[in-house]
Parts: sequence; structure tokens; C-alpha cells
Amino acid sequence: MIKKIVFEPLVHFLLLGLLLYVYYNSTQTEKITLKTPIHISSYEVQQLKLEYKKELSHSFLQALIKKRYYEKVLLDKAYSIKLAQNDTIIKKRLLQQMEFVMTDKSASQEPSEKELREYYKKNIQDYSSIKTLSFASIYLANPSNETLKTMYKLLSISQPNAKEALNFGDKSSLGNFAKNITQEKAQELYGRYFTAKLFTLKQHLWHKAIRTKKGVRFVYITKKDVENSEDFDMIQGRVYNDFLQERLSTIKKKAFEKIAASYTLQSDYIEKP
Repeated sequence: MIKKIVFEPLVHFLLLGLLLYVYYNSTQTEKITLKTPIHISSYEVQQLKLEYKKELSHSFLQALIKKRYYEKVLLDKAYSIKLAQNDTIIKKRLLQQMEFVMTDKSASQEPSEKELREYYKKNIQDYSSIKTLSFASIYLANPSNETLKTMYKLLSISQPNAKEALNFGDKSSLGNFAKNITQEKAQELYGRYFTAKLFTLKQHLWHKAIRTKKGVRFVYITKKDVENSEDFDMIQGRVYNDFLQERLSTIKKKAFEKIAASYTLQSDYIEKP
């Protein structure tokens, strides 16, 4: 019986397959993806500090390092895909090109009314009458346009929470936090223009600087106490703009995460996860 099995063609075939499997696995080496280290040197950190003529808080320095890491990753990728070949383009332009590369065609596709209505329902608090709201802010007394652009980019990339951003700006007699504030009170403290903008902002993200009675403030809405929602048909244009902005932001974030998967940040000044 055993002899009969040994001479069966099917048994020969199975044994051959087993031998090939063992040989293949023995000759394969485990593929290891090596990440390119992105080092932020002590010198670079000192240069970052010198850009600001004041003592930097720990969280603000962390945010600056993350911003530099973001830029270095994109620059390295830009060079690797030869965006700068035969070109004298400066670093700023390369970063702009990489930002453009990260935005695919889907960012410009028109949303359907169904998508807009779903977005409207999901974010209904942002399209409702507000009784009071609470917010954190970063105050800058007399910033240049370039400073405003840099700060907003810093906030967009590092996404600090309200507490981490406490010392990012200048000191203000009004402080950095406002809790359960009404429109009337906000107008009294910060001015009419600021209040008009404030009560239309979305929650849980940093917004571009808004002019106040004195200086400007970057705002992060932490809470809203709302009542009646606004009719979709009356604010469809606003919903449309918010939808496109959020989609673009999500696309860029995912694109950067995909690129950054091949890199790792190294710095003696950054907190370890």
C-alpha cells in the first residue's frame, strides 16, 4: 500500500510543490522599509528662536519644529521627484509646488446637493443661531502681513490645542479665553467687525486672524450654545464654501501623511510620542 502511494503522480506533484514552497521562503529576505531621517539640528532650533524676539514657550517651540519638519519633508520629496531640476526656484516656491502636487483633481470636483445637505446636517451647530459661545485665541498686537501668514501656517500644520497655544502670541488684558460670551458682550470687548466674523466660525479648528479693536486674534471655537438652525436653502452658498474648504484640507492632510510615511522626525527638542 505504501509503495503504491509513493509511486502515485499526485503525491509527486504535492511533494514538488512543497519543496518549491520551502525553497522560495528560504531564499526570501524580509523587506524592510527604511525611513529617511529628517534631523532638526540645535543650530536650526536656535535660528527659529532668533526669529522671535522674545522667550518662546515649550509648546510654541514644539509647533515651530513640527512646521520645519513639514517643510523639510516636502522639500526632500520635491527634490526626489526633480521639481527643481534645471531650475533656480527658491525654497518657498518649491513648497508651494508641493502643496499644489498634494491637491489632486478630486479637490475641484463639484459637490452634489446631497453631499452638501449631509454636510449641513453633520455640522448643524455651525449653521444655527448662537446664544453664546466659548473660544480660545492668540493675540498679536501689531503684526506684519508676513507674520500673520507664518502664524496661520504654523497653526494649520501643528494644530495645537487651546492650552498649547496659550503663549504663542502677545499678552492681552482680555486674556486668551472667553467663556459663554454673548454677541453683545463680544462686541463690547472686541469690536463689531470681530464679533460679526466670530459668530460665523466653525468649531474645533484655528481660523485666520481677525481684526479687533486692538490688534488681531486667531480664533479657535471650543463650544457653542445654539438654538434654531438656519434654513439650508438660505445659506447653501456658505455650506458650499465650508464643504470645499474642509475637503481640500482633508486631501492635503492625507497626501502629506502618505509622503511623510517614508520619513521620521529627529530632534533633541521634540517630544517623543
